[in-house]
Amino acid sequence: MLAIIACLAGIFAILLLSEMLAQKKLLSGDPRRQFVHIAAGSYIAFWPWLISFNTIAWLGLVMLAVVLLNRRKKLADFYTDVDRKSYGDIFYALAVISSALMTDEKAFFALAMLTMALADGFANLIGQRYGKDWRYKVFGHTKTVIGSMAIWLISMSILG
Repeated sequence: MLAIIACLAGIFAILLLSEMLAQKKLLSGDPRRQFVHIAAGSYIAFWPWLISFNTIAWLGLVMLAVVLLNRRKKLADFYTDVDRKSYGDIFYALAVISSALMTDEKAFFALAMLTMALADGFANLIGQRYGKDWRYKVFGHTKTVIGSMAIWLISMSILG
């Protein structure tokens, strides 16, 4: 039980830090969202050393419920400065659930979560900052060549 509390307290601390940084006007919009994405995912990657995969899946379900409730009731204000429709928060929780259910190897879960957190998070930041000239669309969503290169390089580094 103490391990579950430690897992949830870590996520709560990340959300609280994000809120404090936003209050001080140090983070807003996509960089704020990506801070939570990268920090939370990196923390979640090491949960298998604290709790079981079944417990991770249950916590993922709780995350999904909170995300869906937040979309209806606006409990936390992470998306007001984001200028596009995003379902990443829903897919994030689904990735935690599915990764926990698909493996029983701690290292594989960590690799999946770190790839989701670091590669996807930094690809977004790098693509938005440096990729304005080379863009393409996938399923109606704009991507950048440099963001795609960043996700590949970071993914390869994690796997290495």
